[in-house]
Amino acid sequence: MTYPKDPLRDDSWKTPQLRAAEADLRAAVERGQQALARAQQVKAQIRPGRVTDDDLRQLDQAAHAHDAPRELRALAERVDRAELTWRQIVDGEAMQDPGVRAAFSTDLDRLAQVYRKFEEAYSVDDVIESETPGRLRRDSRDGRDDDGGGGTVLRHSSW
Repeated sequence: MTYPKDPLRDDSWKTPQLRAAEADLRAAVERGQQALARAQQVKAQIRPGRVTDDDLRQLDQAAHAHDAPRELRALAERVDRAELTWRQIVDGEAMQDPGVRAAFSTDLDRLAQVYRKFEEAYSVDDVIESETPGRLRRDSRDGRDDDGGGGTVLRHSSW
């Protein structure tokens, strides 16, 4: 016994060109799904652009270090007193504060470079490693850094 064709499933009316177009569409959808899956894998590996709480803890530790610059230690004391937060400082919300400006004024160009790196999702370790070795250490003879300034921003010896 033969059954009549289901009119909703009957595609005998389709031309070879339409069938080819449908096959091309299915292949394009498949490629799109594969590309989306690859993009999601890459996205999962990308670090968020925002400075993490762990980064802030590392900054706090560096600011409390015995060899941290005086201005940075002063900021740490203000953070300890809850006058400011490290988040406000790294997000730039506190840059109008005279104490914050004093802590970073000698290294403002370098700070701008560091900030851009954080915006580009570099980790604190990546930022430190991107500095040239000469800038990571203070000169032991006079306490000044290699570029002649006395201030330090994210110097390895401060961590």
